[in-house]
Amino acid sequence: MQREREARPIPRDREDRLFQALGRLEENHRVDLAANEAYERWRATERDTLGRILKGNSKPFVPPELPEGAINLSDPDSRVMRTQGTPPRQAYNAQTAVNDRQIILAAEITVDAPDFGHLSPMLETTLSHLERHGVSEQPEVVIADAGYWHNRQIQQVTDRGIDVLIPPDGTMREGKRPGWEHGFYEAMRFLLIERGGAALSG
Repeated sequence: MQREREARPIPRDREDRLFQALGRLEENHRVDLAANEAYERWRATERDTLGRILKGNSKPFVPPELPEGAINLSDPDSRVMRTQGTPPRQAYNAQTAVNDRQIILAAEITVDAPDFGHLSPMLETTLSHLERHGVSEQPEVVIADAGYWHNRQIQQVTDRGIDVLIPPDGTMREGKRPGWEHGFYEAMRFLLIERGGAALSG
C-alpha cells in the first residue's frame, strides 16, 4: 500500500507498469535475501535453553537466484486471496467493526488474506474513530469469529478491561482443533457458554 500512501498514480503506459512491477519483484527478492541471511546468522550463533547449537534436522532454505511471483498490472496493490472453500482470487481483505446495532464504526482494507492478527489493530482504529467523534467510553466486550483468534492480541485487549469473545473452533472443521483442547482455549469455550456468548458470536 506504499503507492497509495505516497499518492502515486498507476502509470497509464503498459511498459511503464511492467518496469514498475519488475521493481517490486526485485525489491521483494532483496528483502527475502536479507531476511534469510539474518536468520542463518541467528541460527549459527543462538543456543537453546541447554546451551546447545540450534542445528535442527531441516535442510537450510536456499533463496531463488531470481525474483519469483506475479503482480497484477491493472491493480498492483491487490493480492491473491485464498479463503477456505472458495477458489483463489485477486482481491483485498475488508475489515469492519460494528456495534450491537450493526452500525459500522470503522473499516479498513488490507492485503493480508487471513483475519488473524487484525483483532487489536481494528479495535485501535475503532476507538480512534469514536474518539474523534467525541465518544471516549470504550466497549465492554469485543466479539469476533474464529478467524481472529490471536492469543497475544486477545490478552492485550483483555488487559485493557475489555472482555473478548471469540470461538476457538471454526465452522469449517468438526470438533476441536488439535492442540487446542485445554487451557486458554477451553476457558474461552466455557466463557462463551456461561455468558451466552455462543449466540452473540454466531
